[in-house]
Amino acid sequence: MKIELDLNLNKELRNKINEQPNFIDEIRSEFAYPSEGRRKDYKDTFAYNCICAALDRINDLVEHCNSIDINNESKEGIFALYDFLNCAQTLIECITKIGKIFDVKYETTGDVSAFHQQGRTGKGNDEKYFKYLRSLCSVHPIDTNAHAEYQGDEPEWCPYITTGKSALYRLLQNQKIDIGDFVAIVYSNDFHYNKHIPIRVKELFFYVEKRYEFIKDICKAVDSYNQKHIREFKNKYIPLPEEYQNYIAYLYELKNALQERYGRNCGYIVRNWIAIMQTVFVDETMQNILQQYQDALKTEIKSIHNNLQQMIYSEEGICFTPFSHAHYEGFEGYSYELEKIGYLYPGDKMENEDYEISQILNEDINFNKEQMQYLLSVVDKAIKHGYSHEQIIALTRVIDNQFKVNNSEWARIQLKIIEFAFEKSKLNFDYMQNDWHLYIQVEIANWLMGRKG
Repeated sequence: MKIELDLNLNKELRNKINEQPNFIDEIRSEFAYPSEGRRKDYKDTFAYNCICAALDRINDLVEHCNSIDINNESKEGIFALYDFLNCAQTLIECITKIGKIFDVKYETTGDVSAFHQQGRTGKGNDEKYFKYLRSLCSVHPIDTNAHAEYQGDEPEWCPYITTGKSALYRLLQNQKIDIGDFVAIVYSNDFHYNKHIPIRVKELFFYVEKRYEFIKDICKAVDSYNQKHIREFKNKYIPLPEEYQNYIAYLYELKNALQERYGRNCGYIVRNWIAIMQTVFVDETMQNILQQYQDALKTEIKSIHNNLQQMIYSEEGICFTPFSHAHYEGFEGYSYELEKIGYLYPGDKMENEDYEISQILNEDINFNKEQMQYLLSVVDKAIKHGYSHEQIIALTRVIDNQFKVNNSEWARIQLKIIEFAFEKSKLNFDYMQNDWHLYIQVEIANWLMGRKG
């Protein structure tokens, strides 16, 4: 016998959570922190990693539970039962944990629809009985002591589970004792004969299925959680640039609004814009082109501001450069070079809010100018002499092996290889600038080609 849990239900939960990952990034819940002994130290903390772990584990557990074939004809069937009890309980706990994070609880009180076992005091339920069976069969078979509702006041010990082919099973069957698909044999000091607990696989399946179906309630809770935040942020006004002393002050406040709405890890997006707005080129012509780029960026930021205010979130998210939808078009066959040009972008520093933007803008060059000019001239001569792309790649490998170039130098060499592709921008790259200024030149060249194309 195999359970048939709907894999689409698990995917529905994941998709629902991923609809607004920005909100999930900020959600918090109570978690037990490591502590000595049995004392538990609970703290309110970010729950994102827990949600991700639970979703991944649920996916694997559902697939595995569906694959377990429980039969009562062999010892293998008994161990399949053990496996199912353990994995099903873990599955239930993962689902319950996500439900708790979103403040929705599965109501277990009085629910005996699966096993019909109310216990000695009538306060038992399916959840308690399932855990009791699991303890007897698999978790604590020689030390079951936490289920007084079903075991009484004495500890219990379960030596084995019978199969349909065992002599004891047939004996109990002949005596017309209710034995189910399996029978858990239980020893206890408070009765003379063994206790026989029937285990019905269909009841186990029914219980696990209804706990799995609880995902539907969690999906509703996630949707409610998201909609509540969307309404709140729509009603929270984001001040406009003219309401600040200068545009940079506005961008810093926009960064706060962006992080509040789309996650604390999004700050680097606006830090990138701030760095662009504060960039200055010594060359007058380049500075004029930069001014055009900055004006175009302000127009794009205005649109992003409106989207933030209305809580419009595209599938692509918010790009750290609003023009990246046309990023490096027409560079087929040069993906490696484009990737390595990325060394110019100070991603780790831009994401570290303790790192001042002014440090990025004014960072010293990380190479010897004379050597750099020589290496670029070697590549340039090879290009002018008609070397193929493969030959140029081989040449740069020789250069790298001989001169042990660093990332800044390697990025410049790769840019020199594909410099011809930027011809339409009519921009002359200054390779002797620091990494940030050369990076911005490349971005502007790409923007110019997209604008004129």
